Amino acid sequence: MWADFVEVAFARMVSRFGAAEVKRWNIMAWNEIDDHDTDGLIMTPQGYCNYYDATQEGLMRAGLEGQFGAPDDGGHLGPIAFRFFAHLVNGTSFFGGAPAMPSYIGAHNKGKDSGPGEHTATIMQDSGRDICQIRMSAHGLIGAGTTTTPGGKSIPWSNDESDPLVGWDQKLDWRADARYPAMMAKVIAQHHCAWMHPNASSPACPGVTSARNHSSADNGSELSVAGCALIPGKTPVATGPAAFEGVPFGFLSFDGAFMNFGPDGFWDRRTFTTRFLMNHSVPAPGIETFRKLSLNVMTPLSKLGNRALQVVRANP
Repeated sequence: MWADFVEVAFARMVSRFGAAEVKRWNIMAWNEIDDHDTDGLIMTPQGYCNYYDATQEGLMRAGLEGQFGAPDDGGHLGPIAFRFFAHLVNGTSFFGGAPAMPSYIGAHNKGKDSGPGEHTATIMQDSGRDICQIRMSAHGLIGAGTTTTPGGKSIPWSNDESDPLVGWDQKLDWRADARYPAMMAKVIAQHHCAWMHPNASSPACPGVTSARNHSSADNGSELSVAGCALIPGKTPVATGPAAFEGVPFGFLSFDGAFMNFGPDGFWDRRTFTTRFLMNHSVPAPGIETFRKLSLNVMTPLSKLGNRALQVVRANP
């Protein structure tokens, strides 16, 4: 039934927008499933796998196979995510045969309030942790030496909510000015350095190496694979740039498509626009919406090419 709905819904989108346009979309599964935010629905691990299989089936019928990603957990990979990974490797699709592989595996790794000016420092640490968790779980879905995916190719990794700080409704002054888009650009640079220049230690990647190579300790690790280590009693960590090698990067995005709410907080929440409710305007009430700098910065970023230039700032 769900597969039928997905087929009809996306067939309508294809008829409205055209197949070429719809095939450019990244279609995401129900996200942050391990946070149990399912609007009152009971989603068991097997139920999530069935939901995934049915969505893939519906998209395939609509001619849109190969562009559905999962699980997009909320900053950590939980039991449903790992049950899903096992389903991909050893399970059988609800519709028979091997389950279709996702177009990407991702999580929502955002910055944390780790100190003044250090909101983004934990993003790469958390991505390294999640990648290492998957690589060390014997599921063989991402990274060098992948053996369980068709053709032996690693599934790409994506972070589609890489915001500088969690909590969209927190009122913070830097979210209202140029510091917000600057931090967004910094996050992009961090990911670029981690994937495109994994061994970089030059000024072209300032501060990224230390974030990428974060580890509480290397001594006493009971298992390590390609830049990852499992510290006894702790979550796996990335101990070096090799953790990212062999893992294709899918895409990066930010989660700011919210509408601010009054009576205050017009500019200083994690939004791309701000709105003013003109309740007493004449001849009729209305809403005025303005772009914030966090949205404006995306225009020049969309013009980026495919060649990186090293820029070194010289002290005056």
